[in-house]
Amino acid sequence: MSLDEIAAVLRGCTESGDWRDVVAGRIGAIGTQLNQLHAARDYLAYLLSCPGDNPATDCPKLRHEVNQIALNPGSTAVIDAMSEHSAHRPEPSIGAHHDWHSPTYVQDWISADVTHREQRRPRLRWAASLLPLHDLQARVLDVGGGYGEFAGQLLAQFPHATVCVHDYSTAMLDHARANLSEFGPRVNFAQADLTDPGWTRSLDGPFDAVVSALTIHNLGGADAIPPVYAAICSLLKPGGWFLNLDLALNVLLAPADTPLTQLYARAQGPTADTSHHHDRHNHDPLPTAPGLEDHLGWLRDAGFEHVDCPHKHLSEMLLVARRPT
Repeated sequence: MSLDEIAAVLRGCTESGDWRDVVAGRIGAIGTQLNQLHAARDYLAYLLSCPGDNPATDCPKLRHEVNQIALNPGSTAVIDAMSEHSAHRPEPSIGAHHDWHSPTYVQDWISADVTHREQRRPRLRWAASLLPLHDLQARVLDVGGGYGEFAGQLLAQFPHATVCVHDYSTAMLDHARANLSEFGPRVNFAQADLTDPGWTRSLDGPFDAVVSALTIHNLGGADAIPPVYAAICSLLKPGGWFLNLDLALNVLLAPADTPLTQLYARAQGPTADTSHHHDRHNHDPLPTAPGLEDHLGWLRDAGFEHVDCPHKHLSEMLLVARRPT
């Protein structure tokens, strides 16, 4: 407290004011300062999660903020970014740090992500080939479809199919529309937040198949993912398949000194290219993050049958499940 505030408290209630108002004002100021400190702490923790040697170039969000400061010297861009990051940080803390509502962030994210396109496309193509849709005028839903990579593989492999690309980010969907324009009316788009219990209302189900890639793990753990799996099961026609190419976070977020984490590090080797996992999916450390067995159990609890993981490579896993006929 300032000397004037201390003096006001010592004077007690007078005609000029009530000491309680002074204390309440100071409490409010402390609350603001605490919020700023918490935001700064969370922002620095996010910065520390960048795996690159130069976060100013390897982190799209920071790169955008540095550019803003360069364009507007003396601006409060970093302080504002700290507050924005703290306000939108998902709970629980498993969720990845992404600003999907920012067109600039999304553009930077895509620019970095497409550098791994040649490694990812064969996996998406193979996963799509598992669906029994070759002779069907099938309807497929791509959950968290982003800028349309998985949908593009589906539309190319199944010429009679239509695909609905869902995403939380309108900026991502704008890129998907541009990237998939060649497929015309065979592709449509839907925006919805998977954390909203009514997210399926924007979708015109049922679907012959549902797919997802590198999306659902961002929701968190046992509170958020099982309801989404149950909703996906309800969107499928009887006998329809769900394919989820995703990450097992129990290894990805485990402390570096655990035996399994060390084994994975040896498997990757000192020069392994793991950037398609880590620099695009920055998470807070969490030893209790969900793994393969958690996802398999949640899928069964959601009502799926024939639940399996036909392929797993280190932290990446392909989950398959069918709605009962």
